[in-house]
Amino acid sequence: MRKTKLIVTILIGFSLIYLIGCNKTTTETTQTTQQTSNLTTETTTGPVLLYNVNLTSLTPNFNQSFTEVEAGEEIALPFLEKANHLFLGWTDGVNTYFEKLTVNKNLDLEPLWEDMSQVFYFDEETLSEENYVTLRTYRGNAKYMRIPQTYNGKNIIAINAYTFRLSTLEVIQIPNTVLYIETNAFSQVTNLKELVFYGDDFGSIDHLLEPSVYDQIINNYSDQCVILTETQTKDSWQFTEGCPIQRVKGKTSPIIIDEVEIFAYEVVLDLNYYESGYFQTIQYNNFSDSPYLEKVILSSRFRQFYPPIFYGAESLKNLLIDNNNPVYTSIDGVIYSKDLKKLFYYPQGLNQEHFIIPEFVETIEDLAFSMNAKLKTITIPANVINIKESAFGNLFELESFIVLEGNEQYYAIEGVLYSYDQVLIKYPPKKLGTSYQILLGTMTIGPMAFARNAFLETLVIPDGVKTISYMAFYLSFKIKVIDLPTSVETISGDIFHYSDIETVIVRRGEGEDDITRLSSMLSMPPGLINFYINDDYLDIYLLDNFWKQLEADIKPLSELK
Repeated sequence: MRKTKLIVTILIGFSLIYLIGCNKTTTETTQTTQQTSNLTTETTTGPVLLYNVNLTSLTPNFNQSFTEVEAGEEIALPFLEKANHLFLGWTDGVNTYFEKLTVNKNLDLEPLWEDMSQVFYFDEETLSEENYVTLRTYRGNAKYMRIPQTYNGKNIIAINAYTFRLSTLEVIQIPNTVLYIETNAFSQVTNLKELVFYGDDFGSIDHLLEPSVYDQIINNYSDQCVILTETQTKDSWQFTEGCPIQRVKGKTSPIIIDEVEIFAYEVVLDLNYYESGYFQTIQYNNFSDSPYLEKVILSSRFRQFYPPIFYGAESLKNLLIDNNNPVYTSIDGVIYSKDLKKLFYYPQGLNQEHFIIPEFVETIEDLAFSMNAKLKTITIPANVINIKESAFGNLFELESFIVLEGNEQYYAIEGVLYSYDQVLIKYPPKKLGTSYQILLGTMTIGPMAFARNAFLETLVIPDGVKTISYMAFYLSFKIKVIDLPTSVETISGDIFHYSDIETVIVRRGEGEDDITRLSSMLSMPPGLINFYINDDYLDIYLLDNFWKQLEADIKPLSELK
């Protein structure tokens, strides 16, 4: 393949800009002196079309030309920065191109910008802060967006709830200065395909330090924390590059306790060197309306991974984490702990029907496989010793579990997953068969054990089962009757949540302290389920606070036909 000839010229200067549409989005007027015309070159397979792509910007002043590019070749487009502006890509006035371009014609492109003061509302409280600001509401029309690190010289550190609600975004790049993305920040952003954290600078933030913590930092970074004498006053001073404390702005007003003066240093922390307590967090339910989201790249500062962050991102298959992240890593899109012993998340968009959990995994974290609609079998290796609650809770298509020989904690019988400590962990939702009898010796039905079950109509719960955990029958629509044996001591208040169960038979009752107790109030409206209770113990149940609230739905067992 003929190599692309690259000519780059960077100039310094400024020029005029003109506005397009609602005075929010701008492109820059330029004059291109290079003639662009179709070229051809001969190869052994025939003529190849060659094209030129010219990038021209006035503010900042930038020119770059890709010459004699073969048709169909992909080129990388640069990102530009302009104070207080969003970079939206390169445009020819009709189409906009971002990050990459497959060349099929001659193009003269100019940068596309949005003035942040015109398209963003900012959190009013943070506007008064000296070092940082928070995004609140976006009103622009961008398809692609690269948020700058700063606005008016202040680091952008957070994106508030509903900031991008109903926006037309497809690709967004967020600076690593952003530490916090609130719940629903991307609510109803239905076209979002890619979200990437970028940059090597984590910014700075105001903070109060106790003198003992201040002294510890100075001692630990004695070579880096050298006071710049020209900046020093009685109450403030700056440190050299590399110190976790950029500068001291002053001290809080002291208070006297037991004749001891108590105060704190008002400092600016450099988050490139100071990490404690300042990590990137994405709250849950941000992508529930983003069915086309395919790619997410998280930074080295990201912490607190929780699968509900990505609920609804049914196309997500390229989930990556910066290699420098000390807590998490990504292998084939699956999120593991850095030491590979914990599996945190199997994305919804991965297309495998059969997944073999790697042998290095020891723990499967809570909700790790939740909301997956493609997997039909999951194989658990011998090394897995800990499956957290609801790890397999919200699966749609699973037909069977396989547990490999040698596992001393878990086993599968006819595809149903049990633990050796007598817990039914998960009945696969697409397991064929209309009836099932839980194994004798089982003491606990685990959280979401029968959730989303598609075929089961009759379930036999044997004597010996003592506990039925939360949401055990969530979205189980064919089971109509649950018969609780006398051994059942506790049921969660939400075990019937969003199910079609109509009748629950409660047989236990040998005294006030020996009834089947609800661990919480049932999370459903009255009148949906009839509870039939042993006639001899009906009055005892109605003395219980939780059961008493269901009095209108409770009937004596003798009335059950």
